[in-house]
Amino acid sequence: MGQVFDDINSSAQYPLTGTGGQVKYMELGLSGEWPLLSNDTNIREQLQWACTRQDSAITNVSSHMSGMGCLLSDPTGASCRARMNVTAMASFSGMFCSNATDIDEAGIFNHPTSQQGTMFARNTFGGVVLSPPDTLALDWEFTFTDS
Repeated sequence: MGQVFDDINSSAQYPLTGTGGQVKYMELGLSGEWPLLSNDTNIREQLQWACTRQDSAITNVSSHMSGMGCLLSDPTGASCRARMNVTAMASFSGMFCSNATDIDEAGIFNHPTSQQGTMFARNTFGGVVLSPPDTLALDWEFTFTDS
């Protein structure tokens, strides 16, 4: 997971070669809730103001899910499964994203600049108005489980 998300393993960095880095930058859009497509590569309609991609804080919780005999009958650990929950959190200020009257999409990327890097995930939601005194907080949660 250190190859995908920033801050997973603080003792080592694993940048994705040629892609701009690890996934950690969030961006908002005004697409009108377009359907999510497997070939989406960017936000459909970026905000045109000073509302830029935000660096997110990454946290992770790893655990092992074990069956009754995971540790006792299988010394190799082959029957044990691992789970990793990764959460990315970022906030957007109405001071910089004001006049955005219908924010309804968000994406998470591996590059800090709009129109660059690779989009890891995108989602749409009901329209949100972001005024100068407001803050919009986004949390992305990803769960990875061995099968």
